[in-house]
Amino acid sequence: MKPTKLLMLFVLAIAVLSCSGDDDGGDDPFVLNLTNLAGTYALNFFNVNLQQTIEFQGIPITSTTDIVGDTFQVELVLNENGNYSIEGEYRITATTTVAGESETVSEIVTVDDSGTFVLDNDLETITINSTNPLLEGTYQISLFNETQLNLTQEISLDEDGVVSELTGEQRYNRL
Repeated sequence: MKPTKLLMLFVLAIAVLSCSGDDDGGDDPFVLNLTNLAGTYALNFFNVNLQQTIEFQGIPITSTTDIVGDTFQVELVLNENGNYSIEGEYRITATTTVAGESETVSEIVTVDDSGTFVLDNDLETITINSTNPLLEGTYQISLFNETQLNLTQEISLDEDGVVSELTGEQRYNRL
């Protein structure tokens, strides 16, 4: 056998052997579990839409409030033992519209809370147990990977004749 053919066979054998490990899909996926979820996250997106309907003298009156956050300085710490803390400030701008009339207000929100959470890997939800009613509840984990955690929430309430529909989203980057 000529040396060039031998060299070609050797190169081909090396190429086949070195590529065979790539057939298994590469790296393991970053699975959602307490170990991988644990970490410190910075809030970078906050958005809420709230629609409320009340009947007044038989006429339904609907209000819509859109809340958009910015200027984030909030850190969320999730611990592997199921404890969390969240602390910092951000600004919200809330625009409420009723009967075609709108009003917009802005304010700085300060958050300083800690408590426990429960992760449901199968349903991809996280339930926050807090004394703060604005934080407490179950959130759908809409995106989770090595660098991001996105939470969404949908709530429907009917209390004392007021029907409320809330949808919200929070996005975090891992620090």
